Amino acid sequence: MREYLDSKSQKKVVLLEKIFYAENHTSTQEELLNDLNITYPTLFAFILYPLFIFLLGPAIVLLSSYALYLVFKTMRARKQLVDSNEKFSQ
Repeated sequence: MREYLDSKSQKKVVLLEKIFYAENHTSTQEELLNDLNITYPTLFAFILYPLFIFLLGPAIVLLSSYALYLVFKTMRARKQLVDSNEKFSQ
């Protein structure tokens, strides 16, 4: 099945296999860089970018939900202020 993957995905699979089959499922950066013949930015991209995306997705949803809550809360407060001003002016 690996032959159906593009080269970037194949490198990711090899990276994961290397870590999985290593002793205690750990491997140093130097071992990964040398054995897989990749650069540090590539290793960084393979590991941290998906992690950032995984963590930022829920954070963005929570922040946008909170922003909408604040907008509706402000709109309700302004409506109440306008209603009370109209009652006061009558």
